[in-house]
Amino acid sequence: MYTRIVVAIDNSTYSRIAETVALEIARVGKIPVTGVHAYTGNFHRTRFSALESHLPEKYQTEDVISHQRDVHSVLITRGLELISLEYMKYLAEGCQSANIPFTNTIIDGKNADVVIGASAPDGLTVMGAEGLGRIEGISGLGSTTRRTLRHAKCDLLIAKKAGPIRSILAGVDGSNEAFSMIGTASDLARILGATLTIAAGYDTGLHRTVFGSLSATLSKEAGNVFKFSEQEELHNNIIDRSLADLYTRHLEHAQEIANDHGIKAETRLIQGKPFLILSSLAEELGVNLVVIGHSGMHRSKYSDIGSNTERVVEMVKTNVLVVRNHAQDLVTPGEVMNNSIRGTESDTEPVHQPAIIWSEEAKKRLENVPGFARPMAIMAIERYAREHKITIVTSEIMNSAREKLGI
Repeated sequence: MYTRIVVAIDNSTYSRIAETVALEIARVGKIPVTGVHAYTGNFHRTRFSALESHLPEKYQTEDVISHQRDVHSVLITRGLELISLEYMKYLAEGCQSANIPFTNTIIDGKNADVVIGASAPDGLTVMGAEGLGRIEGISGLGSTTRRTLRHAKCDLLIAKKAGPIRSILAGVDGSNEAFSMIGTASDLARILGATLTIAAGYDTGLHRTVFGSLSATLSKEAGNVFKFSEQEELHNNIIDRSLADLYTRHLEHAQEIANDHGIKAETRLIQGKPFLILSSLAEELGVNLVVIGHSGMHRSKYSDIGSNTERVVEMVKTNVLVVRNHAQDLVTPGEVMNNSIRGTESDTEPVHQPAIIWSEEAKKRLENVPGFARPMAIMAIERYAREHKITIVTSEIMNSAREKLGI
């Protein structure tokens, strides 16, 4: 599964939880573990230099101040190295007792730079949600964890909750990254003997809000030109009838992936904001680990992390695994016309479903539907076709579907 596990260590409460979680995962496959700690010797030397002019007068001669610099430098460097080695003992002893290969990396440098530098695409980094700078009563992510979340090149497990991993919750949104993540979540569930629940949240309110905003912006004349009221009614009907169907298919595909990885997963489909659904469901089910993709459907050129992912990581009170997309053989969203015609951004058609073919005339008519409403229109018409054992969607079939469904 992973070729190595890197654990960020700073002797904080969450750091100890991270070490325990890392040992639990490493123990099954005897995965090599590296403990990483950064100490800030250069920072202390710089700060000492800046404060020299504030020392008592007896230290202000050049000979004395030079001697103090040397003493301070040696004490800081050697002292911090010894402290760092002490920090490593718990993880080192745990690995030794489980016969897991262990190494340590102790570097004078910035914490996030050192942790991110130690990450590799084929590995897993485990770290606490917060470090020694945590303020009691204020929860969230520490600065090192936040930077690692955005910039590490590997999967990142953020430790928040002590105890063994016996139940896992994974969230899907239909993106390639989400389906790739399901493979990782399933493998973890299998090797740890944990249960797996896969959830999907769909938000109808967003689409209605967009239309409401457009309605308030367009003049009456412009609305008539674009047949806005007709399009709004069509769009709302399609959303009501088809969005749940679309996400049901995502869940079915995710369930098939879990089956392929040797896990029988439960599924949950809930209407609402995805990040709120995952956070609430994690607490309701009392899971030990939430697994989520690093980015989702709306990833763009300048996205360094998905917005739902970031909010889930902040909100959940249990451990979170953020998975990067390592699958190279999945279809890129929008790569082929058929993917769009089938109403998804990835090839999620269940293998037992008959293929639906769209005639060129029907495809042309489909272009008249606004882009953001098109996937839902496709879903509604294809559902009508399957219910009537139709395998080719023509212009006439589209008319029949609209009349039958009232769209």
